[in-house]
Amino acid sequence: MMNKNMLKKGLESLTPEKGIKLAFNYGVNLDKNEATIILSFLKRHIDELDMSHIPYLLNEIQNEVSLTTYQKIELLLNKLLLL
Repeated sequence: MMNKNMLKKGLESLTPEKGIKLAFNYGVNLDKNEATIILSFLKRHIDELDMSHIPYLLNEIQNEVSLTTYQKIELLLNKLLLL
């Protein structure tokens, strides 16, 4: 699992453009709008970014995004938080 402090520090400075590149490295293709939505959500929930909160986080964002974007978020959360 990725160090929580390292994840927070990286997330705080992440731009949508860098988020697109990072997601691509994990096999997920995001457009700029998706990256902006996801980053905004993750930054709002930065203190809850751990494996035990994945169901809560996914439930929170489920009604805010399309099914396709939701699936991308689910995949990214699982990949990022399992490092």
